[in-house]
Amino acid sequence: MARVVRNSKFRHVFGQASKKSDCYDNIRITKSAWDSTFCSVNPKFVAIITESAGGGAFLVLPLDKVGRIDRDVPLVSGHKAAVLDIAWCPHNDNVIASGSEDCSVKIWEIPDGGITQTLTQSSVDLVAHQRRVGQVAWHPSALNVLLSAGGDMKIFIWNVSKSTILSTIDCHPEVILSVSWNYNGSRIVTSCKDKMFRVINPRNGEVLQSGAGHQGGKPARAIYLRDGRIFSTGFSKMAERQYAVWDENNLGAPLTMDELDSSNGILFPFYDQDTNVIFLCGKGDSAIRYFEYTPEAPYIHFLSTYTSSDPQRGMGSMPKRGLNIASCEIARFYKLLNSGLCEVISFTVPRKSELFQDDLYPDTAAEEHSITADEWIQGQDADPKLASIRDLHSGPRSPISVHVSSPSQPKQEVVFGKQNITSKPSEPRPTNTNVTQQKPQTEQSPVQPTKPSPSNQTAASSNDNLQKQLELILSRLDAIERRVEAVEKLAKNNQTRESIVENNTIILNLPRTATLNQIKKSYRKLAKEFHPDKNKNDPKAQEKFQDLGAAYETLSDTDKRKVYDKHGEEGLKQQGGGDGFHDPFSSFFGDFFPFGGGSRDDGQHHVPRGGDLVMNLYVTLEEVYNGNFIEVVRAKPVAKQTSGSRKCNCRMEMRTTQMSPGRFQMMQEQICDECPNIKFVTEEKVLEIEVEVGVTDGYEIPFLAEGEPHMEGEPGDLKFIIRIQKHPVFERKKNDLYTNLTITLQDALNGFNMSITHLDGHKVTIKREKISWPGARIKKKGEGLSQHDQNNIIGDLYVTIDVAFPKTELNDEQREIIKTLLNQQSKHQLYNGL
Repeated sequence: MARVVRNSKFRHVFGQASKKSDCYDNIRITKSAWDSTFCSVNPKFVAIITESAGGGAFLVLPLDKVGRIDRDVPLVSGHKAAVLDIAWCPHNDNVIASGSEDCSVKIWEIPDGGITQTLTQSSVDLVAHQRRVGQVAWHPSALNVLLSAGGDMKIFIWNVSKSTILSTIDCHPEVILSVSWNYNGSRIVTSCKDKMFRVINPRNGEVLQSGAGHQGGKPARAIYLRDGRIFSTGFSKMAERQYAVWDENNLGAPLTMDELDSSNGILFPFYDQDTNVIFLCGKGDSAIRYFEYTPEAPYIHFLSTYTSSDPQRGMGSMPKRGLNIASCEIARFYKLLNSGLCEVISFTVPRKSELFQDDLYPDTAAEEHSITADEWIQGQDADPKLASIRDLHSGPRSPISVHVSSPSQPKQEVVFGKQNITSKPSEPRPTNTNVTQQKPQTEQSPVQPTKPSPSNQTAASSNDNLQKQLELILSRLDAIERRVEAVEKLAKNNQTRESIVENNTIILNLPRTATLNQIKKSYRKLAKEFHPDKNKNDPKAQEKFQDLGAAYETLSDTDKRKVYDKHGEEGLKQQGGGDGFHDPFSSFFGDFFPFGGGSRDDGQHHVPRGGDLVMNLYVTLEEVYNGNFIEVVRAKPVAKQTSGSRKCNCRMEMRTTQMSPGRFQMMQEQICDECPNIKFVTEEKVLEIEVEVGVTDGYEIPFLAEGEPHMEGEPGDLKFIIRIQKHPVFERKKNDLYTNLTITLQDALNGFNMSITHLDGHKVTIKREKISWPGARIKKKGEGLSQHDQNNIIGDLYVTIDVAFPKTELNDEQREIIKTLLNQQSKHQLYNGL
């Protein structure tokens, strides 16, 4: 039976990472454990929270300042403690807000060309929180209205222009995890550590609706959708990641809730209000999943997943005004990596037409505000003003270009408490129209010539070096030509050449028409099998392994294969390819085996891998004590070959063409391989996980090639992390077990003999004949846990005595009897027991 595929113009959206030279490198990204995206982007600048000694700071770069960033680059550094969150003003691309652990919110003005020296003086300081400020968010349509949420469980709504508080929201019993405005800024939704969602009137702090959200112990996040519904991400009780859609007027139960996976990274939702596309970026994930929201059930429709090999530490999203409409770009993310790289990822709808795509780009929020702060606090609501994206773009722009405002839409005057800051309109670009544009009334300051940046000077020096290398190559081409002629003279006859090529394909168990991917796959499999380090007792393994290396090196290299097919082994020797044995095994397995002689920094090509999946496996203390086997059903996406073929491994190569004797031309040409067509299907597989005796919390159990698949390479790994649940009776400390035993006052004075049930069911006798005081500890040797790596080493069991005193009052006769029996004088001693 045929299945009807849901029609959507975003079904084929794909993500593409920019070249490293078009990204931002060498950034000291913050190592804060706070749950924040650490990055904020607008059509002019990218801002990234960084590590800073002696206070908090963040980096602001113009979008076109790509490449390697100098270590001494100027920072925005005015906070006395670490910066936790930053947000650009939607009504002025030169204004940014920051919240910090120093309990303050600061407003900064960034000049158009970026800062040339470290900025320490803010335009406005907003001080009211008693604990760190973890979130800041601008009102979507009201000018100078800013929200801040702090660790003091309070939310303040600020009028930035007057540095005054418009309203205070104090209804959260625990830490606020996320805050989001609705489309017109009349309501906010919050998620709290008490696992509740709240819809609040931001003007007076009234809680309009509340309900239980995700029930997991990890943070949840909630955002408003354009139609008033709420989208949330969080965790289940079993630590599975979830997403859900809620009705803002009824938070009792979600409209829909679905489980995503069992990773432990917090999911940050990024929502496009114009297209209803939702991107989910998990902290520590290497994938970005994207979905489409519809008002009708089932509400959320999966589109696709962008995967990479590097986990993300933070993420920033570009507003619609800054996208490249010429290439049908619908989203662009700035991904922060632990290596200090800010990678630019563009999501594009594949369309051939160069015309403006109205269905992809409806009118979007403009920079112009709809109402003022005073109008908003008096009860007036207004949707954000919309503008045509076609009008906002004077022409196609590259993904890293800087947006220039039209003179018909001058920037709004932003008034701060200390000074008036007016952003003047930029000079319009010349256009091929006959309409005379009216000059803005504001007088423009003359444009100063731009000085060459250090990065441009470095690029010029690099070009000079490249030119010298090209000249050196051209000077040696004649010698190479003569060498090729000598190779042809020494080549063997056709029959011998056929046998040589046939021999190589037989060594790798391949047909003569094998593709490059088939050659690589066969070599990896056989090299693992015949590597000398794994076959130390087989004298023929070394010879077989060398044959594999030689065959792979010949058949995988396009140029060598052509020479080998035409001239045989002697042809390769004349080209210098037969001087020694090269071990390509290291390029595939250098990270997993100690042999091979290679590493990931040797410049060799490596097979791409899918992302690793990390899942928590919760086990009981009984399972740790006794050992156990757990079966997990894994629904794994697997790459299957289908009919047809596709282009893959596309790259740019230099091709040399002989123009005349002694004259050659070198041109760059795109080369693609012909690869089998691949599709992903879901297969269920049962994985058996052994919980070893004495295993420690956090122990990692890997399953190779069971992670996310990769169309061009190998799947990643699946890793289970052991998490030991809290036990109601016993507590583990290394290999020892601790428990508390409550006895009566009579047993404390007379002694006792009893037994307790251990983790495997056997009885442990606890006997004491002398007086037991509160806090006395009894040691039972050898009744603890076995050490994980050496089961013959066993810990001890420690039983701490608690004495339950009688709660009934004693009469005079009983008191006299006790005094006679104890025969003690009253003695009091005051001391420091800590």
